Amino acid sequence: MVDVLTPHPAFVIGRRWDILFRNRAADLVFCFDEPFLPHSLNVVWRSFQMQGHSLDLDWEVQARNLVAHFRADYARYPGDASFEELLHDLQHMSPLFREWWEQHDIRGLPNGPQPMMHPALGLLEFDHVQASFSANLRVKIYAASPSTASKLEQALSASS
Repeated sequence: MVDVLTPHPAFVIGRRWDILFRNRAADLVFCFDEPFLPHSLNVVWRSFQMQGHSLDLDWEVQARNLVAHFRADYARYPGDASFEELLHDLQHMSPLFREWWEQHDIRGLPNGPQPMMHPALGLLEFDHVQASFSANLRVKIYAASPSTASKLEQALSASS
């Protein structure tokens, strides 16, 4: 299902926000192949690692929402060692994450418009949608505007 959404970036995440599967458009836009050790395929980790180089035009709002939603998911799995390890690493790596985590804010991520500035492709316009199949499995889809879809199709064709 995720593959057929190309040129619209889409990926599946698990309960700890690890990317389980993604399509080529998601790799192109979000550079998931770039390592960000030790949690290279974790959405929250990558967001805070890329803070100064984020694609999000309003990174702070997106990151605060991400922390609040991650906190809500974390609360569902008290004592889970994999969550604890990631949380420890995030708090150690990012003072902003630590500050926002300590605010105990809990909420979901809003769907809606999400423009991004890509270093090679320029302005990309998406409508972000998240579909939950269970507490453990979600699909994040970035439905591209017609002009963005065209840019992505051209870039994907060039990289084939």
